[in-house]
Amino acid sequence: MTISDTDLQRLAFIKYLHQMGNEQTKLPEPLCSVSILTYHDSAELFLQLITDSLKINKPSKNPDFIGYWDLIQKSSHITLTHKNEMQRLNKTRVNLKHYGTFPAKIAIEEAKIFINLFFEENTRQIYGLEYSQLSLVELVTFEVTRNNLLKAETELKSKNYIDAIQSIVIAYHHLIEDYEKKKVSLGYQSPFYFGGSVNDIKKYSCYVDEDKLSEEELELFHYVETMYRAIQEISDALTILALGMDYKKYSKFISIVPNIDRMKYTSWDPKKELSHITENDVDYCLNFVIECALKFQEFDYEMKHNKKILTLEKWY
Repeated sequence: MTISDTDLQRLAFIKYLHQMGNEQTKLPEPLCSVSILTYHDSAELFLQLITDSLKINKPSKNPDFIGYWDLIQKSSHITLTHKNEMQRLNKTRVNLKHYGTFPAKIAIEEAKIFINLFFEENTRQIYGLEYSQLSLVELVTFEVTRNNLLKAETELKSKNYIDAIQSIVIAYHHLIEDYEKKKVSLGYQSPFYFGGSVNDIKKYSCYVDEDKLSEEELELFHYVETMYRAIQEISDALTILALGMDYKKYSKFISIVPNIDRMKYTSWDPKKELSHITENDVDYCLNFVIECALKFQEFDYEMKHNKKILTLEKWY
């Protein structure tokens, strides 16, 4: 069955919700219980998508969760798999949502296994697509970032991990730049910039010949450089937190990817310096940038440039 672009986007969103549920299972108890609600929502959206794709006439009131199996079977003679397992998921969700009964950890792990099989088998059966190959990149609206992420996905499939990770770095920096530049009002810097004038210190240090400095001057110079690094690290951390990104995930991301400035050096050899990159590394970094992009899209705005400068007297 040929899937439309709209339905493909809906399917990508369902996968995003499903993956969010997977992340929630890693939370400590009882917080991990929220994954059951997320899994149920993703499965219900998937069932609704199937009925729409197959042009199945639904009753005036949507069927209950398990009722979709019979509705699709009667209307299209297609039997969706894992009905019994999804019925258990539904009961677990009802107990949690309506009776406040937290599921056991083993029940959450079981749900994680079977909902993945549910999506894999039925996506293949209905749409002829491999669920694992569905791209969340299509949900990204930042054009340059999306194009570089698509390039990274192509490189990942070809196992060109070094090229893939470089495309992801470019995608990430364009994402931050594109998001920030729309928030800059006339004559001001981005509200997410906390660097101040520390860059001047870095520029100055490039021209210092340490061999010509006295012991006291050298000690002062190293002190200033230490202060610069501390301020720069605080500035970077504030930017990440202000943008609403997960700092712990970000710390893992930057431990994998090369610095964007480093990539510009002619002496930099990516094949040598990125030889440690694995498929899991690329997959993690790709998903991190997608997650950041989707978070930015949740609340995006453009600063309106007001060229009329109000004087203090205008306010009174």
